[in-house]
This record gives sequence, structure tokens and C-alpha cells, in this order.
Amino acid sequence: MSMGVRDRRHRDETEAERTFRNIIKDCHKNKTNFVDNQFPHSSSSLGDRFSHDVFQWFRIADIRSSSKDDDQLEWTVMSSPKPSDIEQGLLGNCWLIAALSLIVERPGILRHILLTQNVNSEGIYLVRLCHNGLWTTIIVDDFFPCYEDGTLLFTKARRRQLFIPIIEKACAKLFGSYSNLTSGQMAEALQLFTGAPCDYIHLDRSDEPIDSDIVWAKLVSCCQANLLIGASTGRHDVSKDMYDQIRINSNHAFSILATHATDKDSVRFVLVRDPHACSCYRDEYITPKVLTQLRTINNAHRSTGAFWIEWTKFLRFFSKLTISTYVNNYFDIREQAKFTRLPTDPITVFYFHVPQYVL
Repeated sequence: MSMGVRDRRHRDETEAERTFRNIIKDCHKNKTNFVDNQFPHSSSSLGDRFSHDVFQWFRIADIRSSSKDDDQLEWTVMSSPKPSDIEQGLLGNCWLIAALSLIVERPGILRHILLTQNVNSEGIYLVRLCHNGLWTTIIVDDFFPCYEDGTLLFTKARRRQLFIPIIEKACAKLFGSYSNLTSGQMAEALQLFTGAPCDYIHLDRSDEPIDSDIVWAKLVSCCQANLLIGASTGRHDVSKDMYDQIRINSNHAFSILATHATDKDSVRFVLVRDPHACSCYRDEYITPKVLTQLRTINNAHRSTGAFWIEWTKFLRFFSKLTISTYVNNYFDIREQAKFTRLPTDPITVFYFHVPQYVL
């Protein structure tokens, strides 16, 4: 059955609310907090990469902030979150964090991922993710891996917000362990959070040179359509030393925030965000006058990891664009794949007719 994205979300959120209330009821009946036995507080949930290290699992109430200023704040699930709130931890999961930094700028999407939006003493949190094309609700408790001093081991959010560690833990549970979140493609994360497939534009193809004007037009169009866009470094023809010289992380995932061309399209710029906020790229094309002009387009501050880069430099050092096709008012059909044992076995097929005027 064809179902609107909003209708599907409403159905899932209604079912999640029912599940949440049932777990709360059981906790009250047994006078206990929720403990997720399916994702135990042990080395198996950390994974092989951390199995020989000694870490502790603490409940939210016992976790310390890494910033003394944050220690004065109460824990919240979300409090006007910003991309600059995200601090990557011990995991090498920039593919996930870069996608989250895009999602954070779309509060509507974030609210539909994080179904439990208030801190609760029972420690129950529900997260909605799209895995293998099907939406599923992941339930996690409020125990998180920590250093011995009680600070979070993995990704955290400033101002004592829980949305990042909760979503990261739900992903870890979905994939079997935190270690399994190490290394990935940004498209995987965007599909996980939106349910929509991604398009790719490869910028370092040796077999077929790209047309920079066509790629630019495509990128501008996607930005104007307010699509979620990521970019990756790690070109085969650029060494790590060259990336170090321009002070951009190699083999890293970034977010694309905006594009802009000066008068008569003479110089083109792309606004990029590093989720680590540690790329310190400086562009000779960006004079104080040009920077003032660019800030009228998007005033993202360098302290958040955002920087403008001239288009030809972008093409030189970035290897791929990842563009999510997510649009809020789409309709879709999701059906579990069925593989037959014999060529004569019946299968379900679909025929779609889309009138031209709808497109």
C-alpha cells in the first residue's frame, strides 16, 4: 500500500508511544529502571576494537560533562541543537557524525528519528531508523560507555544534550556493537536517518573527466532544493601531505551547506562543514570583501567547522558528493524482498504509472 512519508511516520510514532507506555508500566510495576538485556553493558556491545580496554557503563544521572560549564546544566534530550554541539568521541565514525550534523539543522527530521524527546527516570529511549529499506524502532536504555572519570567515551553533545549518544547507541545496537560503527559511507547514514536513497557524483574518475559546469549546476540545484548533501576527501591523486598543507582532513566526511557565485559567475564558492571542526583551510580568493558577501549567503562560523572554498580547489581535493533524495512530502512503497527457490515459483510484482503532469 502506498503511504505518505508523514502518514508512515505518524503510524510508527503512535506504535512507539504505545511501546514506551507499556515499558514504563512494567518498570513501575516491578519498581525498577529499564535495562536493555539485548544490548548488554559489556565488552560484547563495545565490540572487538575495545574488548581489551577497561571502560565503565554509567547511567545518565552519574555521567560527568567534559566541560565544567556544562556541569551546571540539567540533562535534556534536545535543547535547540546545533551542529557545533556535536563532539566526536573515540570512534572513527565521521560518516555518521557528518550526516548527523546535517540532520541537526533539520529539527523536523531529528524529531522523527528521536521518538523519546524528554529525559525520563526509567531510562527508556526509542529511536526510529531505516535499516535495509524498512523503518524500525530501536529501544535503548540510558547506560553509556564512559571513561573512569565518568565522561562519555563516544560521541557527545555540548550543553548536556542526549540526542547524539542516544542515536549513536541505537545505531550501535542495530549493527551489533559500537566497533561496527567504525568506518562507513555517508550515504549509509543519510539513508538510515531519512529512508531515502542517495545519488553520487564522483569527482576523481580517471576514466572520464568531469564537466565542472554540469557538476556545479547540479550542486547549486540541490542546494536550492534544500537537499542533504555530503562530500568526501581522499582522492587517489592527492597525498596526505598535500591535505596537511592545505589543512583539510584526508579520508574524511564533510557536509555541504551552500554554494555561491560572484558577479557574472566569475568565481564560485562552496560552503563546507567539517564535523570535527578541525579543518583550518584558508582560501586566497576569499578577501575580506568577498567574505562579507559570502556571509550574507550563510553566516556559519568557522568555530563550527564551516569554511568556504573556491570551486576549482574543491574539485581538486574532494573525491565525491553524496546527495540524499529525501523530500518530506513524498509517497513511497516499502516491501520486504522475497527470493524464490525455483524460477516457476510465483512472485509479487508492481506496475507503476506516473502521469507526466505529476512530475
